[in-house]
Amino acid sequence: MLRLFQQHSITYRIAAELCSVESIKNMVFGDVGVAIVPRIAVLHELRERRLVQISMPQLKLPLRSMMVFRRDSVSEIAGQLIEIMRNKLFVPRLHPDQIEAAN
Repeated sequence: MLRLFQQHSITYRIAAELCSVESIKNMVFGDVGVAIVPRIAVLHELRERRLVQISMPQLKLPLRSMMVFRRDSVSEIAGQLIEIMRNKLFVPRLHPDQIEAAN
């Protein structure tokens, strides 16, 4: 991820390194930024449309993961990363109806 920021000249700040997925989700809900998490960890929030997802099949991680962010609040830097993920590197986000069908 850091290499991706550098390739696109995005200045970033790592706000925290967390061990718990619940803590990570709380940071996203608290407007701290975006996160890459296992899809299963955010299914409920995606169904409720509290989070938005961007699938990342090209990112080689041991678990199926995706980027999530708050629908109503994105910082400028997070917005730049989201734009890169959506348009240049990865597949578009799923509509909430497609989330249910994917399960």
